[in-house]
Amino acid sequence: MENFVSMSNIVFLLLAALVVLALKAAIRIVPQSENWLVERLGKYNRKMEAGLHILIPFFETVGHKVPIQERQLPPKPINAITLDNVTISISLAVLYRIADASKTMYRISNVDDAIMTIVNGTVRSVIGKTDLDGVQSNRRHLSDEIAEDLQVVSDEWGIVLTRVEILEVDVDSETKQAMQLQLN
Repeated sequence: MENFVSMSNIVFLLLAALVVLALKAAIRIVPQSENWLVERLGKYNRKMEAGLHILIPFFETVGHKVPIQERQLPPKPINAITLDNVTISISLAVLYRIADASKTMYRISNVDDAIMTIVNGTVRSVIGKTDLDGVQSNRRHLSDEIAEDLQVVSDEWGIVLTRVEILEVDVDSETKQAMQLQLN
């Protein structure tokens, strides 16, 4: 009889430990600055926003923890040719945030590189329709036009561009010399 009691105690303790582990695996608290993507048996199921959530233990896992704070791409110079065939270098500040984490994580592998690729093409296209004087005098208009073109693509990736700003416009040394001679 003593053997039976001790065996039942061990089974009870093992079941209690299993229940505690299942509860610990089921209850999740998502921080304010993140969205978590839940996968059920390897397939995307739902997005968890800030707060307390419950997962089905052993069937659901957190596939991705996505920060949703605003981010800035590093400003890299982009070479472009204006309408009057002047080669210029433009530096942009691009700020964005993730609005739909599931689109961002499951539709594109490297968000920053993808945005930079689209930024390069869009900047070259917009600058190619404007002469040098227009680029230097209409920065705000050009920034808005670039942002509009980028937003169409970034919507597909679940991204919202919060700010696109032209930081610097630089011309090559030969053009600078020609401009200086013209001024003199």
